[in-house]
Amino acid sequence: MRHAPDLLSSGRSIGELIWIESRLFEVTGSWIATVPEPPARAFLAAASGHHGWHAELLSSLLPVIVGGPTAAELVAPSLQHRDVVAELDAMTLTVERFRRVWGTVVPSVVAAAEQHISASSPIAEAAGHRLLRIVIADELADIESAERVAAELSGTGRSSAR
Repeated sequence: MRHAPDLLSSGRSIGELIWIESRLFEVTGSWIATVPEPPARAFLAAASGHHGWHAELLSSLLPVIVGGPTAAELVAPSLQHRDVVAELDAMTLTVERFRRVWGTVVPSVVAAAEQHISASSPIAEAAGHRLLRIVIADELADIESAERVAAELSGTGRSSAR
């Protein structure tokens, strides 16, 4: 039998997901104006919107703990994600950006969401599980789309700088 996380641990887990989804919304959204390739811009517009929407969806799952941390205090990065976002800001090549975000970062978001589902109660957190499955499905679809766009850009030799 699995050991369900306490409310605070669950809130922190969701908070980390909200933080990375919010940062991905900001970072990928800022790239829209800097990439010259139309397919990449179109994909970034859609994917950035997905990240923003995921952050909003997940925000509804944050617990309110009387005398405990506020929602703002629960929404904090994991050390891994904080460092990765700093790396993303320094990237300039479109294909490099796509491979890092949808080849590494987004799969880690999917893994964290899946871990939260497997560690928490399917009864007590049924609504949360449904929302996390929506996020996971969106992320997996975006990974496939990003791979297609990156392959298209690589195939034409267009991994342009800003």
